Amino acid sequence: MPPPATVIVAKRKKVIQAATRLFFEQGYDAMTVDALVAEVGGSKGYIYNNFGGKKELFEAIVENACSEILEPLSHTDVAGMSLDKGLKVLAEKFLKVSLAEKSIALHRLIVAERLRFPHLGEIFLQAGPEKSYQKVAAFLRTHQEKGHLRPGDPYDLAVQFLGLVNAGFLLRMLSAGEPLPAKKMLTARVKSAVDVFTNGAIKKT
Repeated sequence: MPPPATVIVAKRKKVIQAATRLFFEQGYDAMTVDALVAEVGGSKGYIYNNFGGKKELFEAIVENACSEILEPLSHTDVAGMSLDKGLKVLAEKFLKVSLAEKSIALHRLIVAERLRFPHLGEIFLQAGPEKSYQKVAAFLRTHQEKGHLRPGDPYDLAVQFLGLVNAGFLLRMLSAGEPLPAKKMLTARVKSAVDVFTNGAIKKT
């Protein structure tokens, strides 16, 4: 008799979590299926039968990590909020997810393995940044329809706004290994980004 569905799901989750940590800590080359099996138990056959091998496992952890990292932003409800308030909430959530330790580690791994897995860059963009842009664009579109914003591509506006939000922070953390900026600095950035964006995009009466 096959194991219950809950057991199957729990096993897969355990493997994904362990593989994610090992890939993040060791990189693609150093991480081995043997090391993963030694940590989670079972057999190499389980990995190959359920994921297809190390390459496919790596792809699975990228997609899963993107979904987990973006979850706080995906579930943020800004419907009915004023333009300033909604942008503030979205900016705070975006900084939280984009500068999280796991997000930085994933970003570094994607860059390091881009030549080996060129398609993973697109998977990362679609599962991570792209969904962030679409989330903000949908909010901006509602305020365009209400006449609060000048006409224009809401997606392009969303890209520009989120660029204001984390400008400099992400690059410094990725390239120089700087720590997460202090809360006071993040709060100030959110305020300035919203002010700059709305003063430049808000519809004049």
